[in-house]
Amino acid sequence: SSNQSSDMRRMIPKLLSLSVFVCALSLCLTATACPTCKDSMVHSNQHGIQLGYYWSILFMMAMPFSILGGWVFYVWRVVRQRQPIGNTDSHLPLQGRPLAGG
Repeated sequence: SSNQSSDMRRMIPKLLSLSVFVCALSLCLTATACPTCKDSMVHSNQHGIQLGYYWSILFMMAMPFSILGGWVFYVWRVVRQRQPIGNTDSHLPLQGRPLAGG
């Protein structure tokens, strides 16, 4: 009985947070562009503007993944370079060989 009571006490904040989050999502309206951008897109026959928006969104979405991938590669390379040359426990195919330029 006391375990059930303590479990309920721990669940109340989580349920309250979840219900507030669901209520906030249900009250949101559809996201729209600013009026100037929206009007220029609707009344414009210029394909270049639409293509510009497409590429800018694509690059903005790709940048975090590119940065994260670069950091992961850098850490992997540093860790790999610091492994002892005679380490036979590792199954890496290039174990002990220096990297190009390093």
